[in-house]
Amino acid sequence: MVKDAMKKNKNQSRDLKQHEILKGHTREGSTFKCFPGGNVEPVSYINHGIPELIWLAILNEKLKPQTVSKIVVIIGQEIRTAEDSPAPPPFFATSLAKLETKKTVNILSELKNQHLLSPLRSAMSEFISLYPTFPIKWLIDDKNHSENQYFLQDFKKLLAELQDKTSTKSVFMISMCVYGLLVSGAAKISPTMLADFDDIRFYPDTENSMKLAATVRATLLAFLGPQISTEGFTDWSYEFWQRGLALEPINYQILLKGRSE
Repeated sequence: MVKDAMKKNKNQSRDLKQHEILKGHTREGSTFKCFPGGNVEPVSYINHGIPELIWLAILNEKLKPQTVSKIVVIIGQEIRTAEDSPAPPPFFATSLAKLETKKTVNILSELKNQHLLSPLRSAMSEFISLYPTFPIKWLIDDKNHSENQYFLQDFKKLLAELQDKTSTKSVFMISMCVYGLLVSGAAKISPTMLADFDDIRFYPDTENSMKLAATVRATLLAFLGPQISTEGFTDWSYEFWQRGLALEPINYQILLKGRSE
């Protein structure tokens, strides 16, 4: 899994139109730099974006889109803060892991009331059995996870597709993240885009969905960039890819043989 990521870590995105949310962001090859108040480290979608959003990709695979949307809305509405309060945390695994207990309790209670907590935890169960250090501990049930001998193969296929940020699965994963940013108030975009946001479900078959996909990809990187320099933020990303190596060790003999041919 990791060696595939390294090979595919190249920019495959189309030319992006600059929306208001992207002011202050510049493109540099396969990375974006954000300047919210100073220089920020370039961010890699593969190295950091996938680990932070993988839980949304898994929910998309296991649950209906409407169900995932409801889950995102419940979390987003709870972490929304007043205008005079600090900005809501980004919709990333590492950030959500640090929510205050009062908010996590309210989220779990509402998920349970709407009969969404059990499906969510069931959907995440097999992933947690492979990646026990997943940071959002309060959202999962790490004591009753299930193991499936076929899940690893399915997960590898999912991960391979996610490494192309223009793929359908990537766009839907990122869209759920951006939707969470919108619901929580962390992201501010034009009313027009918000009204058309649901059109993303038609990706890649319509021109508008293609434009929306370009915007959500850029939005993700814009929010992810400032987090990279935050202490401890990259710990989960490192653990995620190291775990991938442990689950599928690199066969160096094959690599050396390939070089000699």
